[in-house]
Amino acid sequence: MLKGIKNEELISIIVPIYNVKDYLRNCVNSILKQTYENIEVILVDDGSTDSSGSICDNFALIDSRVSVIHKQNGGLSDARNAGIKNSKGGFIALVDSDDIVCDNFIQTLYEIYLITKSDLVCCELICFYDENENKLQPYWNRINQKECGYKTYTPMEITEKSFYQHVSITGAPQKLYRKSLFDHIEFPVGRYFEDLATTYLFFQKANSISVIDKKLYAYRMRTDSIMNQTFNINKLDCVWVAENMISYFAGYSMNSVYCAAFRVNRLVYDQIPRSYKSERNIVWKEIRKYRRFVLNDIKAKKYERLLAVLSYTGKNLFAFWISLFRMFRKIIYKSSL
Repeated sequence: MLKGIKNEELISIIVPIYNVKDYLRNCVNSILKQTYENIEVILVDDGSTDSSGSICDNFALIDSRVSVIHKQNGGLSDARNAGIKNSKGGFIALVDSDDIVCDNFIQTLYEIYLITKSDLVCCELICFYDENENKLQPYWNRINQKECGYKTYTPMEITEKSFYQHVSITGAPQKLYRKSLFDHIEFPVGRYFEDLATTYLFFQKANSISVIDKKLYAYRMRTDSIMNQTFNINKLDCVWVAENMISYFAGYSMNSVYCAAFRVNRLVYDQIPRSYKSERNIVWKEIRKYRRFVLNDIKAKKYERLLAVLSYTGKNLFAFWISLFRMFRKIIYKSSL
């Protein structure tokens, strides 16, 4: 890596916040401990009804790099957009308010930018549950003993790899963006799956995309997260985002987009109660539409192809297979640190 890197470029870190008083201090403290110090931290209090807003204000009092935006609740996308519009840095990083970043997260991504000049530099994430939070620093101590490697991709190369989940970088965090990427691209307000809806747009706009081989961003697996909450009608945005992706790449021979469309719909399907017959039928129709593409695509993940096969057992059994698969994934995540 580069030695004696200068903190010349201001980097803006945007943190959207809504009712996360139990996690917010650990998140912001991990940002303020960054080895790259020329940062501005914009905490966007999206109408919190707990003490999150006052916690934000206290951080602004003790560190001049922190500023706070208090706004009416508009959702995650609206909060991110507000922070980006008020940022001053030439680069943007997004951190969700219940997550934690390694202390060299920004510096490592910026160093790779200096080498590659990629408009977008990414890392994959490590997933953790609350009981494993104390294992994060020892994990980072281990991986940081090794030199950081990276690969640089064209927009189409990285889009295909991400749609296949060969690299897990579809989330909006985990990245260092050149700020100009946000010209004419905003997170869709009022929509679920806003990360999946925009990441491929950033990929396509970037000159190149570099991905490092270290997981310096820690994603907290919460039982009350959007994906784990009781089903609500907004989760039918899985249909919207899948159709948008397929429409965007209609002129390309790109089977990977069908894998992404299958995945987002099957993630939602087993969360829909059987009493919501109309909603289940809508998503089931989408799963049937995309499953043959996944089944016949040797580049698709083996477990996605298996789930595509299992979908032919019928919609009720398929919900069971997905929930079983989700339990196994949870076990894997808990043992990943």
